[in-house]
Amino acid sequence: MRIDIDKGKKPTTIEATYSAWAEWDLTELEGYDDIVWQDVEAIWIKYTMAEIHMKDGTVHHLGMSEVKADEKWPIAIDVYDENYNQLGGGVE
Repeated sequence: MRIDIDKGKKPTTIEATYSAWAEWDLTELEGYDDIVWQDVEAIWIKYTMAEIHMKDGTVHHLGMSEVKADEKWPIAIDVYDENYNQLGGGVE
């Protein structure tokens, strides 16, 4: 990724942003075979914990998933000076 930094600017930090993903095996849910998937109201995910909220108020919990990051290619690179002012950056 090409980044242009203005003449006279001195970078001190490079920050790379990567895409990451996590997955949960739904078949591990207790009562999986009895779940009517059309009755799902919402799916919430926070801190790699998943919750499936049903229309009847039932909540199914799935434990932590291992988060995997694609570390080969960042999706963004930013360059900062000592005061954390952005000097340049780019997005793939």
